[in-house]
Amino acid sequence: MIDAIRRFLKSADFYKSLTLIIATLIPILVSEFYFSKVEVGFAIALGVFYNSPTNIAGSVKHRTIGMLVSIGLTTLATLITGYAAMNLWILLPVLGLLTFSISYIAVFGFRASLISLGGMLAVVISFANSYVDVSVLEYAGLIGLGGLWYLLLSSLFNFLNPKLYVEELLSDTMELTSKYLEIRGKLLIEKENRKELNKKLFEYQASLSAKHETLRAVILTRRQKSGFSNRVRRKLLIFIELVDMLELAIANPIDYDKVDVFFKERQENITPFVDLIFEMANHLDYISKVVIRGEKAKGSSKIRFLLKRIRESIDLYKL
Repeated sequence: MIDAIRRFLKSADFYKSLTLIIATLIPILVSEFYFSKVEVGFAIALGVFYNSPTNIAGSVKHRTIGMLVSIGLTTLATLITGYAAMNLWILLPVLGLLTFSISYIAVFGFRASLISLGGMLAVVISFANSYVDVSVLEYAGLIGLGGLWYLLLSSLFNFLNPKLYVEELLSDTMELTSKYLEIRGKLLIEKENRKELNKKLFEYQASLSAKHETLRAVILTRRQKSGFSNRVRRKLLIFIELVDMLELAIANPIDYDKVDVFFKERQENITPFVDLIFEMANHLDYISKVVIRGEKAKGSSKIRFLLKRIRESIDLYKL
């Protein structure tokens, strides 16, 4: 329980939530207490809300470009919807074209889908705005200002804690790899539940591929900027090992039906392999927690013993 709370407080999601709260509250409070125009603060806060989904893990370049595209899209969508809403016959075709165009952006990837989400939110919420004391053009400008304010604040948080995203990504990838290995081990011994286990295996595989792509972009970009520092080199080596583990697993599929036939009478020969897989999964899960806590990881004394048991099992099988 304590580890879970500590992990949450040190996670990038916690800092993103904190950034979002600060970015939305400050404009509202300032506009109310200093200018007595709370609608201005709410418009800026909406700009923050529209563009906050695009603040996801990735290289600084990709994140910044994605947020700038989102800001431009939400501002333009607010402006077009606001003027088109003045005439129903203009609104209907414009709304159809706008929703189709914004929705189509989502096909270009996960980040693009979040940009599309922000644009759709801008279109929908624009209908709820009565533009009292604020023109359509001014309102759209405030939406854009809110997006830029959030970009500035989130970039500041990332600058103050640049290691946060990489360490959390590495931790998450280790935890996913641990679960992936655990499923591979269960597939060797749980015959009745293999359909469900295979489904989970493919889900973890897809999630790991996405994590690897993000890590590749972040670590290589950071390596280009900071050079060959020991910290960057260690993270790169860990990443390479995690990729190798997944690629080796994918490149060596197992026909579990044949395994059942070959080892039907010699199940004890499979047990050491399963024990090693589970121990590797447990140790990866342990390291994923150590990375977040910033502690030094300890080696597993069981792995060498299990490797010795596997060699003995292979020798017995040969006999």
